[in-house]
Amino acid sequence: MPEEQIQQVPLAEIELTQFLRKEIDQTRLAELTRNIEQNGLLYPIRLIRRRGKLFVWDGMHRVLAFHKLGRESISAIIDERELSEAELLTLG
Repeated sequence: MPEEQIQQVPLAEIELTQFLRKEIDQTRLAELTRNIEQNGLLYPIRLIRRRGKLFVWDGMHRVLAFHKLGRESISAIIDERELSEAELLTLG
């Protein structure tokens, strides 16, 4: 198994429209935003590439917090394998 590499990914390259949870926990988002502002990002997000686009696999609240903080990029691990439609339905 190849070693996972953490890289900086511009937020503008991450798709937020597809597979976004219907409701974002605003209280959790506010708390996380404050925590990231004070302590930085503790764990990278996980992204998948689908048809050349990047989607959040794990870490949507962290991505939204970075947007709220006006950050331009975020630490991420990108999974390059192609997922089936059934696997994609589990996102979000």
